[in-house]
Amino acid sequence: MRSNRAALRAGASMAATLPMIAGALALGIPAAHAADGPARDTLAGTRPAWATAKADKGSTSDSAKVSARVYLAGRDAAGLAAYARSVSDPGSPAYGKYLSAEQAEARFGATPAQVAAVRSWLTAAGLKVTGTSRHYVAVSGDVAAVEKAFGTQLHNYAKGGKTYRAPSGTASAPASLDGAVLTVTGLDNAPHKAASKEQLPPPDAVFKNSGPFSSYYGSNTASTLPSAYGKKIPYAVQGYTGKQLRAAYGAGGFTGKGVRVAITDAYASPTIAFDAATYAKAHGDASWKTGQLRQVLPADYTRTEECGAAGWYGEETLDVEAVHAVAPAANVTYVGAASCYDDDLLDSLSKVVDNHLADIVSNSWGDIEANQTPDLAAAYDQVFQFGAVEGIGFYFSSGDNGDEVANTGTKQVDTPANSAWVTAVGGTSLAVGKNDKYLWETGWGTDKASLSADGKSWTDFPGAYTSGAGGGTSRTVAQPYYQKGVVPKALATANNAAGNRVVPDIAAIAD
Repeated sequence: MRSNRAALRAGASMAATLPMIAGALALGIPAAHAADGPARDTLAGTRPAWATAKADKGSTSDSAKVSARVYLAGRDAAGLAAYARSVSDPGSPAYGKYLSAEQAEARFGATPAQVAAVRSWLTAAGLKVTGTSRHYVAVSGDVAAVEKAFGTQLHNYAKGGKTYRAPSGTASAPASLDGAVLTVTGLDNAPHKAASKEQLPPPDAVFKNSGPFSSYYGSNTASTLPSAYGKKIPYAVQGYTGKQLRAAYGAGGFTGKGVRVAITDAYASPTIAFDAATYAKAHGDASWKTGQLRQVLPADYTRTEECGAAGWYGEETLDVEAVHAVAPAANVTYVGAASCYDDDLLDSLSKVVDNHLADIVSNSWGDIEANQTPDLAAAYDQVFQFGAVEGIGFYFSSGDNGDEVANTGTKQVDTPANSAWVTAVGGTSLAVGKNDKYLWETGWGTDKASLSADGKSWTDFPGAYTSGAGGGTSRTVAQPYYQKGVVPKALATANNAAGNRVVPDIAAIAD
């Protein structure tokens, strides 16, 4: 899993790369009407929690430049959420009655009149429209124009030893737009910076374990090392092959034929096709057929140094190789984002939905829930809802840092895996024995112990925590209907008596 913020975390989770089927979705929450007068509709969640009076360092200069995206609510935002639930609920008469991308756009997308009205409002305030899509209108301009457009002042706030811009109040839009605006992003600039066109860097040097290894669980016992948990234990498996995984998980005759899988990530490894073909040949997987792997890439890339572009190559290559290993006949489309930032990752997800590029979307990236903001959550959820009505399932890795306490000091889940509109995929440690037999499986958690100088004992057994499957109870997402009466109450109410979203939903090998 890779972070979609500037502070990236190393480590790879294979869990979200295994294509599985689930249809669990929940109702969205409509935006609130403004309480500040009949002329404006508030855009909930547009003032970040860190923009407090105590942190306020005064007004942002009127001449400072701002780039923002105004996301469109479409014809019927509440209807979209309702249909996304009903089409995914086995108890609903509409279950499985999916719409095509064109039908979904015609029924729920923004109308030309809505887009024109939003553009007119923004340009009248003095902002320049820099781009328009089915989902948003992008604008740029100075602070004075932004304040005029969104009915709130922009101030500078102290955050984590630095100073960032943010609205001093909740942003709003004219009520005359009749709810055409879903939300706006970009009014705060933490931790973003200006983008420029850039070239992708070459791949980084790689790390390679020296071994010794096991070829299957228990094939090579570490007899010369001290005992652990009261016995001699086997060396780690070098890596299960597609054949081993398919047998252990009971794939049988299912090969993924007729299934379309999309994988999203930031940037694009320049050697991904060669690497995927080499991996398949080396490990006994079926050869890739012509056209079976394709890429949909942006015209330009940005923030390559800030995001560590080359650091994403290994994850996206792993995802492609893993999907082919377990579903060798599936068609795979890699959809790259221009950067590791939310707007660009949202663009890659939107491409999948707008063009129905796949039926299953695997996403091995995310961030901690504390970094998610309500405006971005709304933008992501709208894409997931459009996917739901088209029969597209979104699967997100639950993370590589367990409950995040060791990583952040706070127990929390990851996002977008916390969304009620996606399937959160957790990670396990899997034991596949001789003859590809499934032996056991447990939640993934890795501790690292050190050997004593003489090699006869462990100095700190079981060692320090290094990584593990993410999971827990969301603090911001309400409990979805499909978890009520299913998830233990103690988990659901860990942060709120009314109940919250619990992740993950399903899990597979990630260790």
